[in-house]
Amino acid sequence: MLGSIRKRDILAHPLTTINCFGWNVFLKALVAGSNQTFLSLLTETGDFSTHRFEVPELLGRCVEIERTAMRIYRVLADRLKQAPAARAFLRRLSRQEQGHAELLELCREAAVRDGWDDDQFEDCREVVPYLLYQMHHLERSLDSVTDTAGAMRVVVQVETSEINRLFAGVVAASQSPFVEKLGVFHRAGRRHIAFLCQHLPKLEPDLDDVCGQLRKASSLV
Repeated sequence: MLGSIRKRDILAHPLTTINCFGWNVFLKALVAGSNQTFLSLLTETGDFSTHRFEVPELLGRCVEIERTAMRIYRVLADRLKQAPAARAFLRRLSRQEQGHAELLELCREAAVRDGWDDDQFEDCREVVPYLLYQMHHLERSLDSVTDTAGAMRVVVQVETSEINRLFAGVVAASQSPFVEKLGVFHRAGRRHIAFLCQHLPKLEPDLDDVCGQLRKASSLV
């Protein structure tokens, strides 16, 4: 099974998965092919009978923010054909942002079944529209980026925004045991920052101070 949620995660928490998404999804996850994701299985089942709670429309925008970051990194990677190390780094970042988008979509699916703590999300609410605007603005400005230094400056703009705090805020506000118990939701942000801080200074040594800021910020979410 592709994506952020793997069969091992489902097998580690069978009752939690069944209680949240039902037997049909659980059994499909066990026999899923290598080209399927857990999110695609939810779409295939089309079971909306367990949608008991309303969740903020802003959650869809949170997913779009992560998808925009994914596209930004993908475009930059395609541009740096003569810089293989930077290109590989950006491709990995793009895949990570794709995974974050998937996890936020799963947070939304789980929240409509198990509940959502709107008060917990309150501190992040005002960030969403500006951050979405910021990501779209960055995406439109990529034509001016022609080298590794410029690409890394874009990475810094993305990662020093509120994007990582927003991801953590969505996870924290979900009242679903599925989100609470599956460690991938809670490890994804920290692993993303650790990867950044391991490789970014190798590509641009002057950005080591930025990594210190990112580590400090990630310890607060």
